[in-house]
Amino acid sequence: MAWLAEYRSRILAAYALVALTVGGLLHVAGEGSAGNGVWWIGVVVLAAELLGEVIHTNGGGHDRADRDGGLAGARGGAGGGRAKRELTELIQRAPKVAQVRWGDGVEEVPVEQVQAGDTVLVRTAEVVPVDGTLPSEHAAPVRITLIE
Repeated sequence: MAWLAEYRSRILAAYALVALTVGGLLHVAGEGSAGNGVWWIGVVVLAAELLGEVIHTNGGGHDRADRDGGLAGARGGAGGGRAKRELTELIQRAPKVAQVRWGDGVEEVPVEQVQAGDTVLVRTAEVVPVDGTLPSEHAAPVRITLIE
């Protein structure tokens, strides 16, 4: 059964391709009703599989990191643990403050107070605390102007 879990996505893709092909060939052969039946069976089987995966991923008291890891394709075992660990590390690395340039000075402010149009300084190896645009490719330190 381990091979089934390992090749699940390929099996489902092959199943969908076969259902589409057989249904299409039946339409070309003048058997549109049978072709529609094959397509409906394909849709029902794939929808049931998807519903089962959604229930499995969101059920059982998993926390958000587990659900996000499951949606990213990690399923149980080491993969699920690794996804949860990486997501936790990413959240922990998120900056809490930003260096905002106002006039000739720079002030450290909570990330939540950064506004569109502010210029944020990002030093070497720092994680960017906000989304924005780079004013040039060769800035040192990098300044990011927030987009609206």
